[in-house]
Amino acid sequence: MSTDMRGQGDGGDLFIKATELVEVLGTEEPGTYSSMGADVSFGGIGNPGNLTIETKKLVIISSQVGTATNGKGNAGNVTVKASESVEIYGKISSTNSDPTKPLIINPAGLFAQVNTQGEGNGGNLKVETPSLSIGDGGKIQVAVFGKGDAGNLKIRAADIDIYDTPGKADFFQGGIFAGFQVDNDESTKPPQGDFGGIITIETDRLRVRNGGAVTVLTEGEGNAGRLQINAKDYIEVYGKVTTATTNSIFTSKISGEATKDSTGNGGTVILNTDKLIVRDSGNISASTSSIGKAGDILLNTNTLTVASGGEILAFTEGSGNGGTITVNAAKEINLGIGVQDFVPVLSVETSGAGKAGDIFVTTPILTLSDTARITATATATATNSSGGGSISLNASKMNLAGIVGVFAETQGESPAGTLRLQSDNNKSTLDLTLAPGSKISASTSGSANGGDLLVSAPQAINISGQGKLAVETTDTGNAGNIEISTQKLTLSDGVQISASTSSSGKAGNINLNVGENITITGSGTGLFASTSENSTGKGGSIIIDPRIMKIRDGATISTNSQGEGIGGDIKLTAGSLTLDNGKISAETRSSKGGNITLNVQDLLLLRNGSQISTTAGTAFAGGDGGNINFDGKFIVAIPNENSDISADAFAGNGGNIQINAQGIFGIESRAKPTDKSDITASSEQGISGAINLNQPDNSSLQNSFSQLSPNVIDTNALIANSCIARGSKKQENSFTITGSGALRNSPGDVLISTYSTGDVRNVEPTSQTWKKGDPIIEPQGLYRLSDGQLLLSRTCS
Repeated sequence: MSTDMRGQGDGGDLFIKATELVEVLGTEEPGTYSSMGADVSFGGIGNPGNLTIETKKLVIISSQVGTATNGKGNAGNVTVKASESVEIYGKISSTNSDPTKPLIINPAGLFAQVNTQGEGNGGNLKVETPSLSIGDGGKIQVAVFGKGDAGNLKIRAADIDIYDTPGKADFFQGGIFAGFQVDNDESTKPPQGDFGGIITIETDRLRVRNGGAVTVLTEGEGNAGRLQINAKDYIEVYGKVTTATTNSIFTSKISGEATKDSTGNGGTVILNTDKLIVRDSGNISASTSSIGKAGDILLNTNTLTVASGGEILAFTEGSGNGGTITVNAAKEINLGIGVQDFVPVLSVETSGAGKAGDIFVTTPILTLSDTARITATATATATNSSGGGSISLNASKMNLAGIVGVFAETQGESPAGTLRLQSDNNKSTLDLTLAPGSKISASTSGSANGGDLLVSAPQAINISGQGKLAVETTDTGNAGNIEISTQKLTLSDGVQISASTSSSGKAGNINLNVGENITITGSGTGLFASTSENSTGKGGSIIIDPRIMKIRDGATISTNSQGEGIGGDIKLTAGSLTLDNGKISAETRSSKGGNITLNVQDLLLLRNGSQISTTAGTAFAGGDGGNINFDGKFIVAIPNENSDISADAFAGNGGNIQINAQGIFGIESRAKPTDKSDITASSEQGISGAINLNQPDNSSLQNSFSQLSPNVIDTNALIANSCIARGSKKQENSFTITGSGALRNSPGDVLISTYSTGDVRNVEPTSQTWKKGDPIIEPQGLYRLSDGQLLLSRTCS
């Protein structure tokens, strides 16, 4: 059934209304199908009419229903309203028995399009129904195969199920499509136009499974359109087919694409839903394989789960730039459940001249499991490649719960992007937990430079576990830097912050911009800027600037060079620095050691075998020890705890130690290391370095701790002859010594009596009183009464 416009002029509309069922059925004969609609035939000029179907149930099997133009004119609009359901299925031909060939499918479609010979715009297509099912090569599409722009596609259905038949020919892939598409006849020109149409889907539940697809694409000169899906309950994309005898996997996708021979940009994908689940060879993607830019991916959800076999990716294989992935999850994101093969589950990539896109993730809780990875990768070897993408992860809690990784890396001649970790929506604290074997890194394994790794939160960052945050180079490119910015930083349980080189590229620096406190605790925990054995690149430096710094329980800050390159420096500025079984080292295996500069406003405290070292020649080889410079008030150590400050060497010269302090207690300068707390700049086979301790003379302070002065006042001589000791006539004069036998010169120098003291009797006043006219007698001494009062008096005559 159709309205067919063959000459010139516009065709009429086709309106179908049925109370129960509209069914359009094809046959099993390969390449044959039934049709219903309105079109412009080949050579015709004009616009066909519109198609409207209203029914309870619409079923299309191996048939084509819609509007099209094969001549010059715009295709009509298609409107379907089904109060119960719409079902669109292709049919597998039963005549193909050759198991080596793909199954032949007579496709089914609901469409509004411009066909190969057509010139004009495609019509709009609208479907409203509670239930929509598309399978076995069935399609709903607005497309351009000729010349013109595609129309828009709107679907409103409470429940949508899209699936396909495993083993079918890709040309008949089932699903929902909009854009510029190449006919299977290779002799035809690629489609031309400006815009490939918009797909808008409103639903409660959407399943794309077993090879099904929802796609906006361009295979021609025009730009692909936009895909937006709003699902109240969930969107689920997966490719696993389970039967009684077998489990098979087939790729299912929601995508925006620009294919190899296209010149237009790929389409953008926007998904809004409560739950988004991608698993078992399901993917959400935006890609370009040509000069056009890939589209972007925007996911807004409460929870996102990407499980085994699932992937969210944006990539470019051509000169066009890759798209950006933005994920906003109001509750949480779980990535990689069941992944066992170290594959990316969230990725942007470039393998051509185009720049890879970026990844932006925002959620309160982000968890990576098993062996899953988040990657931004540049694999291009062309010198004109623009580089890898950046990754920004914004979450208050990040948990890397397996041998997982987050990588911003370059493997060729294009630079790597930046990797950022931040607290969710600028909340106060970032808690990062790293399982053993997990890794977050910005790296280069090519000639281009690696990217930076930036970690920030307004108030506090807590990083724990036995994983690693790293910037690395394994080739000629220089590694990027690590920068951590917050008010309070805690590193614990073996976590490592690392900047390294294993080749000729320079290792990156580590910068800690922390306003208040830094605590590094636990065996294996620390900051490490290192060079590997056989490397020639220079080691990176470590720069730290907190108010309070604590390194304890086996933790380390180290710039260690195991190769030929010079070790990096350590620069630390703090109000106070405490090492309690902690270590700060700038050691080298055979080259010159790095320098350590400590500016400590108040106190450097060394406890329990702590070390500050710039030792060189740890491999019993050459290399001069680095220098140690300290400026601050006090250095305090316990003499017997073997805490050392050393700039030693083996075959080379010892480094120099310059200490400017107001006081140094419990640690001494010595020619060689001992089991005491030492300051050394020695060399086993070379020349010892110089130790310069610049401090004021503290002998007066030290003498104040010496034995108390033996000078005493004889209380017998002082009091016995004094008139103070005179009693009244009613009592005998007497004096009893009850104290220690003497008084100290200084009031605070009190001696403890060796005798028990009894009650002190009062001294009764004499009957003689001074009266006016009596001579004034000057006092001869100062006397202390029993109640502690001081009295000026004279000796008795």
